[in-house]
Amino acid sequence: MDIVNSLVEGGKFLHAHALVIGSGGNLSIRESNFFTIKRGGADMSKANTEDYIKIPFSPSAPPEDSRLSSESLLHWACYASKGDVRAVAHAHPPYAIRAARRRNVLKSASYEFDCLVGPSIPVIPYLGPGSRELSDAVAAKIGSGETAVLMKRHGIVAVGESIEQACNRILAVERACMTL
Repeated sequence: MDIVNSLVEGGKFLHAHALVIGSGGNLSIRESNFFTIKRGGADMSKANTEDYIKIPFSPSAPPEDSRLSSESLLHWACYASKGDVRAVAHAHPPYAIRAARRRNVLKSASYEFDCLVGPSIPVIPYLGPGSRELSDAVAAKIGSGETAVLMKRHGIVAVGESIEQACNRILAVERACMTL
């Protein structure tokens, strides 16, 4: 499956599991000196290949482009923070958002979580969506080896070697949060 089609399928997966609503959330994949990301306002449940935009990856900053997702800086920062990140998924799962309200760390609640995510993931304070502060805070955690980060009042970012792995990490976190 090519990159754009895997992003389209990843968006449908997140929507089918109620991890995003409408145009909320974003997906991207990096390939060498480019990354492909969902355009702003595209509904993942209905997105098609034209809803994903391939842009150059610059080591200093993402390009300015009004078509891009409001979280393109967040995706860029994850790629810039750790060279082996190939995919980034961001969603707004309701149980994970609720779990983040009272925690600074989310510890594993299942074997599934252990296998897909690790023993725990950090929870960062609320920082404005699309902001440099949010992007830097998430990138610092990803750069230190985390596979996912919960953001208070906002959702989750997960990274992986593929978009399928990143999306499955989000689902594993959400399922663990359902048990809390």
